[in-house]
Amino acid sequence: MICDSADTYRECNFEAVYWAVVTLATVGYGDFHPMTDIGRAISVISALFGVAVVALPASIITAGYLQEMQELQSRSSSSDEPPKQNDPTA
Repeated sequence: MICDSADTYRECNFEAVYWAVVTLATVGYGDFHPMTDIGRAISVISALFGVAVVALPASIITAGYLQEMQELQSRSSSSDEPPKQNDPTA
C-alpha cells in the first residue's frame, strides 16, 4: 500500500505496525490471516502477549542460572587459593 494522502496515513501506520509485529514474532501470514482491522489488532495483541509469555520466564530462569553459576565459581575459586601468611584464621 502506498500512502499518498492524509486520510490513508492512519491506515498505513496500522498496516506497518501489523506487518512488523507479524514478521518479528515470526507468526507469518500463512493460509489464514485476519482481514479486518479488529482482527489484525487482536492478532497483534496476541502475538505480543505470546512473545512476552515466553520471554519473561526465560529471562528470569536465565538470570537465576547465571547467578548460581557465578556463586559456584566464586566458591570454587576461593577454596582453591592457599591461605595467606598474615591470615590469623589459617
